[in-house]
Amino acid sequence: MDTKKCVYCKQFKNIDKFSKLTYAADGLQQACKDCNKASKIKKKNRPKISPPHLKICIICKFGKPPHEFNKDMSEIDCLKTICRNCISKRTAMYAELPCDTPNATKICSLCKVDKPSNFFTKHRKENDGLRKVCRPCDRARMLMKSYNMTVSRYQDMLKEQDGKCAICKNPQEFNNVNNKSGKVSPLSVDHCHKTGTVRGLLCDPCNRALGALRDDPKIAENAAIYIRFHKSVK
Repeated sequence: MDTKKCVYCKQFKNIDKFSKLTYAADGLQQACKDCNKASKIKKKNRPKISPPHLKICIICKFGKPPHEFNKDMSEIDCLKTICRNCISKRTAMYAELPCDTPNATKICSLCKVDKPSNFFTKHRKENDGLRKVCRPCDRARMLMKSYNMTVSRYQDMLKEQDGKCAICKNPQEFNNVNNKSGKVSPLSVDHCHKTGTVRGLLCDPCNRALGALRDDPKIAENAAIYIRFHKSVK
């Protein structure tokens, strides 16, 4: 039976131990059912922290009472870092400016840095049309969750491979160009689906080819023999 690594307990478990998630790449949640249940219980039983008498908004820098802030359970005091008045002003600003205007800025919910709008991916469900997390933080979070890998480790592997795919030896600009935006996409992280071990960095065609060959060396060898035979016949 197929297995998957839980991002919380770091154990490989059968796929029936994971809940379904339609928009995920493999159709399953990142955490197993047991860890999800334990996380919900811990969140429910955590002690309630009374909000401060005054909280400083990170935009206007004024101390305001708690009722001037919306609730956010991810924060320590369960309040957003931006007051309601500043949120309203920013929403009005984004409504007047298109998402790709460099004058529009947004604060990343992870690094808490105010960055231009081109650092964020578009998201139609958000009020300002942009994701809450900037692209660098989103990629760092994805590498850690999916492969238990830091951005510095990715850069080291990219230097070791001289910025080229580990299989076809072509630079990432050769095969990894987005047809819509024209931007160069980073090399994909190739890993063993059984053990979770990271093997190298591949371009998109080579990464898809390994998946199509089911990571089976015998099938890959037979494919190579097949191509050589028909090439010699031609």
